[in-house]
Amino acid sequence: MKTFFKKHWGKFVYLMKHKYYVFHAGLKVKAPLWRLIKHDWDKFLPSLWIPFADFYHGVGSPTEEVKKAHALASLHHINLNDHHPQYWMFLDHSGNPCPQPMPEAAIREMVADWLGMCKSVWGHWDTLTWFETQPPMVLKMHVETTKRVGEILAELYKECSNGDRSRKEILD
Repeated sequence: MKTFFKKHWGKFVYLMKHKYYVFHAGLKVKAPLWRLIKHDWDKFLPSLWIPFADFYHGVGSPTEEVKKAHALASLHHINLNDHHPQYWMFLDHSGNPCPQPMPEAAIREMVADWLGMCKSVWGHWDTLTWFETQPPMVLKMHVETTKRVGEILAELYKECSNGDRSRKEILD
């Protein structure tokens, strides 16, 4: 019982912290307020809550069954939320990935999501370094979307930087 409570409490604390940081960052990158309020709402549903709690907050290394459930839950989450670049991807007749441009509101929520993820996982806001080090297929996006992400991050760092803070502390 103690393990069950610890796993689900850990999931709840992480998700609330992540939502707080996404909201905070989203206000700075001018993401629409409604998107920030409903961000990752589906992660509270049992179909996502249980696989994510088992994978990230379970005891020991995840089993193959837990990994498979997590992968399916992740795919379900991506297909419900247009702030993920994979939502905007389709395969052509040859099986090649064809990213589509993302709407501005989705891009801004995505950037806020990345900022919130960096802060909640690593304790800093340096999303630009994380973004620049991702393998090409992880964040394969349309060229226009990639350009807008770079512009939004540059705008954020310029606006928030007063010369004495690093990118890691930019929103503190």
